[in-house]
Amino acid sequence: MNLGKAKNTFTRKPSQPKKPQSSYKYPLPSGILRNGSRGNGVKQLQRVLNVVYFQCGAVDGILGSKTVDAIRRFQMVYLPYEVDGVYGPNTREKLQAVLKSKGY
Repeated sequence: MNLGKAKNTFTRKPSQPKKPQSSYKYPLPSGILRNGSRGNGVKQLQRVLNVVYFQCGAVDGILGSKTVDAIRRFQMVYLPYEVDGVYGPNTREKLQAVLKSKGY
């Protein structure tokens, strides 16, 4: 009979912190974007608008009339007292909440 010390037959992997899905899978730009804005922030916004079913067309990084229209439609549904077609902090916050509620 062997009464020696039992060997550990498994190893634990260190747990990694969970990342919030919405902020990494579909990041949103900060700041204010309006008609004529260009760049990666506009691309991020266009991707998110398309994901939450407010279609704005191609993700081209140019905030033109289709993207302004999509922002306005989003605001009419979720921010009815702030419909201006401009992406700002309140629109960002509400888009983030919609992404989270849809599991993104």
